Amino acid sequence: MKKSLLLICLSLFVTCVGRSTSQVETSQTSKKWLQDRYEEATSVKVGMSREDLLKVFDQDGGLDTIPARRYTLRSCSMIKIDVEFDTQYGVRYAKKPDPELKITNVSKPYLEYASLD
Repeated sequence: MKKSLLLICLSLFVTCVGRSTSQVETSQTSKKWLQDRYEEATSVKVGMSREDLLKVFDQDGGLDTIPARRYTLRSCSMIKIDVEFDTQYGVRYAKKPDPELKITNVSKPYLEYASLD
């Protein structure tokens, strides 16, 4: 009887420890993934070109100005940034090649559901 009770307690302990270990591993994996996405999103800096921006981000869907101001991270479309370029918005937009269009302001990354067109 005592052996049976001891075996049951031991198996419950092993099960609980195994679950908490896998939960910690899952948590660490998720944390690492999110940290990697954040580093991607913050890699865009003032002074970079629109061409550099489009290597990491895509233009967000929905109505926007030309050039667009809202961009989504390629690896996670819920992570977005707002970007301003060295151009006049809304006044006879003259298209510049992407390497010439420089970033003048970048917001902090934020979460938002993807826009559907």
